[in-house]
Formats: sequence, structure tokens, C-alpha cells
Amino acid sequence: MPEPAWTCGTRVPFPARTRTRTRAAAWLVCALFTVGVAPAAAQVAPVRTVFVIVMSAQNWSSIKGSPDAPYINGTLLPSGASAGNYSAPPGLKTALPSHLWFEAGSSLGVVNDAPPYANHQSTTSHLSSALMQAGVSWKSYHEDIDGRSCPTVSQNLYSTSTNPFVFFDDIAANPTMCLAHVRPYSELAGDLAGNTVARYNFIKPNLCHSMHQSCPSIANAVRQGDAWLAAEVPKILSSAAYQTAGALFILWDHTRDGTDSPLGMILLSPFARHGYSNTIPYTHSSALRTFQQILGVTNYLGDAAAQVALDDLFGTPSGDVAAVTLTWAPSPGATGYKVTRGTASQGPFAIVATGLSGTSYTDRGLVSGTTYFYSVVAVNGAGESPPAGPVSVRPLAVPAPPTSLVVRQNP
Repeated sequence: MPEPAWTCGTRVPFPARTRTRTRAAAWLVCALFTVGVAPAAAQVAPVRTVFVIVMSAQNWSSIKGSPDAPYINGTLLPSGASAGNYSAPPGLKTALPSHLWFEAGSSLGVVNDAPPYANHQSTTSHLSSALMQAGVSWKSYHEDIDGRSCPTVSQNLYSTSTNPFVFFDDIAANPTMCLAHVRPYSELAGDLAGNTVARYNFIKPNLCHSMHQSCPSIANAVRQGDAWLAAEVPKILSSAAYQTAGALFILWDHTRDGTDSPLGMILLSPFARHGYSNTIPYTHSSALRTFQQILGVTNYLGDAAAQVALDDLFGTPSGDVAAVTLTWAPSPGATGYKVTRGTASQGPFAIVATGLSGTSYTDRGLVSGTTYFYSVVAVNGAGESPPAGPVSVRPLAVPAPPTSLVVRQNP
């Protein structure tokens, strides 16, 4: 049995402004809310499911350390691995050439963002084609498409320049093929909940949510994208596909200023090196090579054959990854629950799971020896309850096996 990480005799102070309204919630924690430490597996399985979120048109220097990106800096970077010297291949200044590179390891001679009728490609030497030939499932999710026709025309905040799949004739010229694989982003939540996601999932926010442009209401491109990630990434991280053997890559397509400056590249995975960053030179070819390695289609495409993969961002089997399990009693009238996590008792807290129907949740991929604080909120059509918590836990994972074992015969 896991030892409880919080008891009624351990007081975790609430912020002064919420102490009164959370007094009842604190009693619920004392009576109902426990956190147990689950040991990490001694070995890690290979990644099976790949999620790729492509953000747009921001230099990494505009994001890392920026107060406009609290979720990226406060939650994603400590939880995952990042590349400090990742860039677009030389000469990629706009969206379409960059997105084609993710699919083909080349811009295929395209130098502008003109639509498919002007820039369509007859080659079948691209990733989604290779996946289909190998029997590996894939799907592309885009905001602001309707899913009733192949989206070869830009509309609303959807731009074809950020959808590489509709530029390849073997997909776009086959309406049945296109509609089976290029879907509205709104369908991802159901696929995650039903554990029916493909092995390769390409996700593209719209022009506002991807940081491509500043839009009304927030009027700050970086802050818009950070808020979108804060709302959407937890849905992936709480899915069975991610938690069992998944990897989420969050990367940017090209810089805003047209230079070859570094771009963002963040890896989240139970198998990632948490809180780690390196300075190894990577490009979009490195990302493509990594996707191909994971998915088992290693006839490397274009420049992916000449570049190093993102292997260094993944950890070897070790004891630095832990998990905790939260349980609580049902809340009368609740239709679901939301779990938040932080590394300080007064926050900030990020959503790690939402839409939970049960009364337990296992949070995986934690850093051994780090103290985490959790709260749970009950939800129904009328709104959200005050939070139960926070409660704290400091997970310890199973240690790595000894190395350099030798035996010597006694004289």
C-alpha cells in the first residue's frame, strides 16, 4: 500500500484571499483526498504514439523566460525536455516551406505560402504516404475546418500554408483519403477519450492560437498561444495513449524575424529527460527523423537522412521518473472532476487532467524527489466547486539498476 503523502495533521496554507471559501474544501481533503506514490517501472517501453503540435512564427528568445508564456516556462519546461539550439533549415522563412519539411524532409522547391493549386506536389515520398504503405495509422487535426470536404482553401483562421497534407496529390486528389485523415481539431478530444487516436497525430492550432498573429481579446500572440497550450495540452497528457507509451512534441515552424535564430522544441513524454535542455544543433529534419524512428519507417526522407535525431531528449531506463495516484470520494451532483498540479503550495497550478468521470487519477512522468501540490475540483453544468487541496507529495521512483557489475575469483 502506498503511504499517504498528506494527513489531517499536516496543514498546507491557503492564500489569504481564499481561506474562507476553501475551509469546507480543506475538510474534504482531510476526510476524502489521499495521494499515493506509485513506483516507476524499472524499464521503459518504446514510444508508440506520437503527438506533434506545431506553433508558428516566434523566435525562442521571445518565449523562453517571457512573462507572456507562464505555462510554457512554469509547467512544460520543468516537466519535459527542450532543445536550446533547434532551428529551421536555412532559408525557411515562411509557413508552407517549413510545414512541407516536417512531412518530406525538404521544402520541395516551394518558397512561398501560395495555396495547393499553385504548390501541389506529385511526389509520394513523404511521411504520411510512408506510414500508409507500412500500415501505420495517422491523422491530422486542424482548427477552423469543417470536416465535410478536403480543406484545400483557406478560411476563417485556417490557412492551407500550415497544412502540408493538402499539398500532396496522393491525399488531396483523393477526397475519401483526405477526409479520413485530415479532420477538425474538435474531434481530437473524442478520439483521446475513446483511446482511438492514431499512432501519428499532427495537430495545428489556428492563426491566433499558434502564435502566428496577434488577435483581439488578448492582443498578444505569445500569450494567446501559451493560453491555448495550457487549455489543450492537459487533454493529451491525461489520455491513455500518452500515459502508456506516448510522446508529445511541441515545436515552432519558423522565426518571426526571418533569421536562423533558435526555435522552440519541447518534448513531453514519460520517457523524456524531465527538466533537461541541451545545445545540440537540431533542425526540422531532426524532428522528422525522430518521428520516422519511432514509427518504424526508417527509409529516411530528404534531409532527415543526414541529420541527428532527438534521441538525447529521451532518458535511458532509469529511476528518475515517478508517478502518483490521487483518490477522492464522490462529490454529490458532480458530473466530472478536474485535477491541477503545481510545485508550490500557493501555485501557480496547471490543469493536468479534466473531464474525469471517476474518483482517481494517476499522474505519471514526475521527477523523483520533487515536491508536487495537487488540487481537485468537482464540476457540473452550474460551474466548479472550490478546490479540495492542495495536498503535497514527494515521489521517489525505483532506483536504476547497478552498473559495471564484475566478479573476481578469490585466490
